[in-house]
Amino acid sequence: MDRRPALLFILALAFCMLAFNLLLYRNVATGQAWETYLSANARCAGWVLETLGEPVKAIGASLRSPKFNLDIKSGCDSVQASAFLVFAILLSPIGVRFRLRLLPVAYGVVFLAVLNIFRIVTLYFAGVHLVKWFDFIHGELWQGLFTLAPLIWWLAWTQRNLAGRKTRAQAS
Repeated sequence: MDRRPALLFILALAFCMLAFNLLLYRNVATGQAWETYLSANARCAGWVLETLGEPVKAIGASLRSPKFNLDIKSGCDSVQASAFLVFAILLSPIGVRFRLRLLPVAYGVVFLAVLNIFRIVTLYFAGVHLVKWFDFIHGELWQGLFTLAPLIWWLAWTQRNLAGRKTRAQAS
């Protein structure tokens, strides 16, 4: 079995993530557009929390409350996870046309953005109710979940497409 496609995929994925992170943290994450993006995350999470009856106000990239204050910083977003998902699907060495990869990419990025808002909301509640566990929930639990989420999405997409190829081959 030829392993070159898998090796090239892994190398291309690693290169794209490295280039993306260099670009992101040297150029993008230091500008006003990035602050606007982080503020949008705070506003969305703030809206959810207000809907749930919490006395929260989004101020810039922060959530302020008499109960707990939460700052949303670089890395507390879904951008790296989304980049991994985009690169993994677009670079995958399975026989799926480029245009058929775009919808799963779009759905995956939206899923990760919504998951990130859920993460911010749960971190707020952890800060209010589980103070001793906050660092674990923030640094280990959610970090691990955000590492696994795009990987699982990509694996599910890959499995679905490989199963579809087998089904079409058997039908022929």
